[in-house]
Amino acid sequence: MNIIQYETNVLFYKIYKSITRPEDYMNWSYSMIANGLESKSLLMLSSMNISENIFIFEDYFNKSFSEVMLNKPTFVESARSYIAFLCSEIVNKKRDVFEVTKEIFKIIVDLEYSDDLSVWIELDDNVDWIYCDNKALKQEESVVRQLIIDEAKRYLVTQEVEDFA
Repeated sequence: MNIIQYETNVLFYKIYKSITRPEDYMNWSYSMIANGLESKSLLMLSSMNISENIFIFEDYFNKSFSEVMLNKPTFVESARSYIAFLCSEIVNKKRDVFEVTKEIFKIIVDLEYSDDLSVWIELDDNVDWIYCDNKALKQEESVVRQLIIDEAKRYLVTQEVEDFA
């Protein structure tokens, strides 16, 4: 998967879930420009003031998206890319691995428990046990963290996003 498709899929996941913020649109526009796409609306989007109304960002995004002629990803494509984004957050130590695992689990529920993602269900169960202060698993907390990191790396490789995640 190329960076343009990946970044677009990640943004569309946020659009599908209605969790976009102005900076999401701006960051997408910066990435598109940095990777060779160009249009009048895309340049406008990248130069907007972050305090503008979200609806203005959405309008310029829709115009930009149409002008650069990208394909709209399906929910499944965007969700899988968002999982890759979250895995990169784990691998790059940007967020707590347990917190991100809980987020990935929620996406898997949305994907109706896809078989290839079932390992994350088990990892989420392990996180639950740690959060519930199960003393037997508490001493294994570092092991569970490492299992999550290893699985995040595997997922990035399978999604072919390791070069830019």
